[in-house]
Amino acid sequence: MEPYNQFKRYLGPQGHWLNKLIPEFPIGCEVVQPLWNKAAYNHDCGYEGKKEQSFLAWLKNFLTRRKIDVQFYEELLLGVEEVKEKLTFQQYQNAKAYANIIYTAVRSGGWKFYRVS
Repeated sequence: MEPYNQFKRYLGPQGHWLNKLIPEFPIGCEVVQPLWNKAAYNHDCGYEGKKEQSFLAWLKNFLTRRKIDVQFYEELLLGVEEVKEKLTFQQYQNAKAYANIIYTAVRSGGWKFYRVS
């Protein structure tokens, strides 16, 4: 994968039309965007590689993907905690809730966008 570019958007399925519909951060929580963008880049790096087809390989891919997704969710929450003092209580709650929505979407649909190298 290419080196991290802070000006490129990484949150959302890269190269897919859905990417434009997914907000990069909750309204009023712009301070989390750079942290979440880096977390999304790290997540994309984890999804690089070849998707195997056998059952054991599928199980290994599933477990690896789950680990990558959980790490992504933790990075999103850490980003919110890092800028907590810059957010109102409601913005803080919204950012945590949106992080959960992003994680749920990645867990349910992220595999469809798995990149094969």
